[in-house]
Amino acid sequence: MIATLFTVIAAAPWMRAALRYGAIALAVFLFLLSLRRSGERAGRLAERLETTEKANDVQRRMLEAAAHGVLPKEFIDFHAGLASEPDLSTVDTDPWP
Repeated sequence: MIATLFTVIAAAPWMRAALRYGAIALAVFLFLLSLRRSGERAGRLAERLETTEKANDVQRRMLEAAAHGVLPKEFIDFHAGLASEPDLSTVDTDPWP
């Protein structure tokens, strides 16, 4: 049954041309699909990079503030794991960058 089907397909020139165009269309479709997936992956990586850069910027600013003595000692001790959570409601926030 399958052999006769292939024989009929191979015998008709218009059918061979249709199969050729179908194969080309399928290849283009699969290429565009893989391109879309690559774009989504690149977008996720760009978003992850942006998030990491923001976190690194916040950490850098905190380290700079701690190095210049701008942060309260209670804040530094808490984040270093040396003290329990401090009451920062009394801290003057004006000198913080």
